[in-house]
Amino acid sequence: MVTNSNSIEKLEELIHRFKKEKDNKKKHVIYLELVDEALKLVKKIASGIYTYSGIISKEDLIQAGAIGALKAIDTYHSEEKGSFKTYASIVIKGKILQFLRDKGTLVKIPRESSSNINLVKKALEVLTKNNNPPTSKEIAQYTSLSEDKVNEILNIEIARNTISLDQTIYT
Repeated sequence: MVTNSNSIEKLEELIHRFKKEKDNKKKHVIYLELVDEALKLVKKIASGIYTYSGIISKEDLIQAGAIGALKAIDTYHSEEKGSFKTYASIVIKGKILQFLRDKGTLVKIPRESSSNINLVKKALEVLTKNNNPPTSKEIAQYTSLSEDKVNEILNIEIARNTISLDQTIYT
């Protein structure tokens, strides 16, 4: 078994050889070695996230992380400060977390809308009186969003909370 520091050194050495190599055949061989070495890092990061991911399988996390590793190999610039391992870890973890965000719900929500959804939820909690929900105009005034945007967010929330009639409900 390769020690952790040897694995890191090998990863650094491979990325530098890959970036400097001019011959396409040699570069491809180095690339395959680099991917193999980077997958060890992917598996380590995916294993750490897997315990918190819920119903997503570990293999799916590794697959998402592998895409991040390939992206890190392609976009890393050795002239910049910082090791490849550090850079790759950030890109890999980012891809895995993006995968989890995208798979977290069946209805895809634009990332920009996430903060607005939280604003509207807070407004609903604050403005609800005697079980009477506030109007979209009241929510718009409270959140400084347009009434159309509030209606759009409320519709997103309705779609997110919709369940199938065939779904078994456990009580």
